[in-house]
Amino acid sequence: MLAYLHKYTWHRLETGTAKKFHWGIVLTSSLLFLCIPFVFPANVNLMLFPSEWEKVKGFFSSLKIGNVFPRYLHFLLASIALTGLAGAGWFWRKTVVDHLDNGISREELRRLFYQIAALATGLQFVAGPLLLFTLPGVGVTPLLYKIVLPSAALGLVLFIVLLKKAKGADANPQHGYMMLCVFFSIVVLGIVTWATAPGKKRPDFPQMPPFAHLGPDKLRMIAEYILATAPK
Repeated sequence: MLAYLHKYTWHRLETGTAKKFHWGIVLTSSLLFLCIPFVFPANVNLMLFPSEWEKVKGFFSSLKIGNVFPRYLHFLLASIALTGLAGAGWFWRKTVVDHLDNGISREELRRLFYQIAALATGLQFVAGPLLLFTLPGVGVTPLLYKIVLPSAALGLVLFIVLLKKAKGADANPQHGYMMLCVFFSIVVLGIVTWATAPGKKRPDFPQMPPFAHLGPDKLRMIAEYILATAPK
């Protein structure tokens, strides 16, 4: 709601004290958007470390379990990289004006978005290993490396192409954009493939099967039953 409020009061609150209030709206909205992703890695780590459940007294205490912050950093950089690529694609469209009100040309803006995507992708080569090396030992298997390493190799190719685009070295700035989108999709699908397949973590126990076929409603009922019948 705050994001919509900021958008639809752009001209109404553009001068004087109202402008500061307008900045306050967008800063508060951005802060909320930055906090929301913490919910997912916190829940993932609670699933990975059931022995830590008794120590959790609330949301903030759950952030201390496992590698919540490396997961968050990895996710945040991926979001910025995709935003940069989406921005470059948006200003590829012929319906966009050649120059904005502040004098920045469409090509300059495209290069700026490519620079943002390239920077975020490059930083992933720091955040990615940090996330990998902080994973719980039971989840680090040869299959994980078979998925992550090829994805990282594609990411390196993607990073090189983004750097070239960011420097404006191409005679045709539209050339290669769809290839970048395909590379991003392959990297993301590789990670999703691992995330959706539980695999076998402990050699002395049977493999854990996925339960996606039950659907969210039944899984929610099962979770409520487990919580209700668990020893207090």
